[in-house]
Amino acid sequence: MDADKNLTAKITVTNDSSLDYKYDVTLQFKGELGGAPVTRAVAKVDDLLVPASASRTGEASTSYLGDGDGSEYKKCEVINASRVMN
Repeated sequence: MDADKNLTAKITVTNDSSLDYKYDVTLQFKGELGGAPVTRAVAKVDDLLVPASASRTGEASTSYLGDGDGSEYKKCEVINASRVMN
């Protein structure tokens, strides 16, 4: 396996609160509905600090375990998100 092959997603978290929060977000890469099965691929962003009334961008990445170029993954969905006050 090529160690440089990763599935990567950029996410933007918006904090509409008047307090600063740290966010943990778990994403799952998925194939096309009815398409060829894909290996389960999950990535996380941990402790993304988002100040009050602001947005921040984070990056989640996981190793690509397939034999191709990753194009079998058609979408990425948030499967869990949580926040704690900073």
